Amino acid sequence: MVDLCCVVVDGDFIQAALEGRIMLRDQLPKLLQEDTVPCVTRCVLHDLRKRGNMYRGATMIAEKSYMLRCEHPGVLSPLKCIERLIQGGNPHGFLVGAQNIELRRTIRATPGVPLLFVRGSVPIVEAPSEAEEKAALDAKMQRSLQEAVAFEKQQKKLAREKRRREREQAEKEARLTNGSVQQLRAMQPGDAAAASTSSSSNGGLSKKQKALLNKKKKPKAPNPLSVKKRKKPKQQDILQLSKEERAKLKAARAAELAKKKRKERRKRKLQERKQKQLQEQQQQQQQSDDEDDQDDQEAARVKRRRTNDN
Repeated sequence: MVDLCCVVVDGDFIQAALEGRIMLRDQLPKLLQEDTVPCVTRCVLHDLRKRGNMYRGATMIAEKSYMLRCEHPGVLSPLKCIERLIQGGNPHGFLVGAQNIELRRTIRATPGVPLLFVRGSVPIVEAPSEAEEKAALDAKMQRSLQEAVAFEKQQKKLAREKRRREREQAEKEARLTNGSVQQLRAMQPGDAAAASTSSSSNGGLSKKQKALLNKKKKPKAPNPLSVKKRKKPKQQDILQLSKEERAKLKAARAAELAKKKRKERRKRKLQERKQKQLQEQQQQQQQSDDEDDQDDQEAARVKRRRTNDN
């Protein structure tokens, strides 16, 4: 029974399912999308047997169902027996199938207990009651409060750790400072003066290192892809400008054009230089190939002469 979902049913629920031709063992798992088994208690079975032949079919179904042990002495009514099962916040996680109005009213007032009933030939899961919604809201608020308290504790712990590290760092620096002062006191006057000057100039961090540490980072240039392009002034806007502004605009255009020409000239010179270097390399390679061919021809002539002499 650990892996199964147990639905505690009363006699009226079994009778309504029998009249609606509902096979509880087949329909409940399909309805709840989980392995489910209908269960009865000894008090429910005793109540069905007392009702006589009209509830004989329901009695036979209850006898074949799984029997839960009652948690009370003696025999009680099904209403009180099922109330005893779910009291204390439904610790066993039972579902309840009930047709009895009083039992359904009691279940609605108990949060955390899903309720089923039969309407015609269809088993229905009732919507959460106001008590369940209120209990869920209280539980959510309680969880939020616990999370807030835990977060505050964590922040306090981090703050304590930070203060402890800062205190240890300050104590370490104080010990180093006291040690250097004691060394200076223990030296001769001339040595102490020399050590103090050397420590001021070279001791600890050098001037370059301090300058690097204190140097502020320059702001980086903006991403050219994210910068909005500068719009060129239209002809109508130019006509509305004054003479001085037109002269400035003309000078800016001339400077921009000159800059563009200088850039193109540098690019053209660079290409010419590269092309010239490539031609020189090709000429040198051609000369070396020609020299190699001449050497090979000379070696072949020498070899033929020796062959003829022999």
